[in-house]
Amino acid sequence: MLESHKSGYVDLHDLDEARQPCKLYIDASEEKRNQLRDELYKFSRNPLAYELADLVPADDMRKLAEKAKMIADERV
Repeated sequence: MLESHKSGYVDLHDLDEARQPCKLYIDASEEKRNQLRDELYKFSRNPLAYELADLVPADDMRKLAEKAKMIADERV
């Protein structure tokens, strides 16, 4: 969503070179983008509180939380 908001689209080929070029447009309201940002911050503050932590090592969850915060920071 962030890439689509910045560039106007996401090319799936950029995410996976095995795919054919295909532009994906994601349009979300300001309210929805703010909700996503807030949830990313929430996750970044306490990633081990999520059920996913039962399946993923704690260090990996913390790294994912750092990335989530970076994405949320870009959204602000």
